[in-house]
Amino acid sequence: MHMIADGLGVRIDEVTSDLTAATATEDIPHELGAIRAGTVAAQHHEWTAWVDGGPLIVFHALYTAAGSDKLEPSWDLGKTRYRIVIEGDPPTELTLQGVERPDGTMAHPGYDWTAMGAINAIPDVCDGPPGWLDHLDLGLVQPRGLVR
Repeated sequence: MHMIADGLGVRIDEVTSDLTAATATEDIPHELGAIRAGTVAAQHHEWTAWVDGGPLIVFHALYTAAGSDKLEPSWDLGKTRYRIVIEGDPPTELTLQGVERPDGTMAHPGYDWTAMGAINAIPDVCDGPPGWLDHLDLGLVQPRGLVR
């Protein structure tokens, strides 16, 4: 959030957070043991960066061990995805989500997506000056070596 604010040329006054949970409506099998009915099976985290008395950047993260049909309250979680909404002029929305295979399955792409930026930045970080670097320092990270 601070990097985004730096890129926008503003200073964050405060970051607030909120957490809500949903519980399992039935036992949910899991490889490490069942998640019992009535216990937490999903979490919704929200962080808000406040600038000049108003919310400027809001980040949501939803984690679940079950589909919405097994949660109370029932959340419309949809597919694993990154969704970016910019309420500006023009308003813009970008959604990045996995694709179902012909057999109906879909791998969880979130872990790979999370690692992509860091992995692809390695050459630029190694070639860069000592110290902390972020996307504002590196510019557009090139996915060199992607095609083999």
